[in-house]
Amino acid sequence: LLTVVVTWWTVLIEGALAQIFAQTDENRVATLVFRDGTRQPLWQWDLMSGAVVEKVVLTAARQACLRELDLGGPGGITAGDLSDAIHRAFEEQGKVLKPHNLRDHVTVPQDREVVAVETGGTRPPVHAYLRQA
Repeated sequence: LLTVVVTWWTVLIEGALAQIFAQTDENRVATLVFRDGTRQPLWQWDLMSGAVVEKVVLTAARQACLRELDLGGPGGITAGDLSDAIHRAFEEQGKVLKPHNLRDHVTVPQDREVVAVETGGTRPPVHAYLRQA
């Protein structure tokens, strides 16, 4: 039984890491625009921290609890819960990035001045539970 649980968690964790570190358009949080006109993508892994990991796990656990309470669905955190939580966490981080606070979140060379942070183009959440009146 312990082997099954460890394998299940390993699969969830490896899937989450693959989602975070894949170099795909949906993992682009923002694009940095520098004074000289050059652009550089900002990826999810550029914003990775212990606080982000904590937020992802807590959000996934909350979503799993709500699903079980509201819909009587399966208990426990699923790959979909983690995927949604990852998307939400990095989307929220992208929204707070501004040229004046960028260096608080990511490393930017001192000789480069960021004049704009373009966000957008992120994918919608994989799972959305709709309530109808």
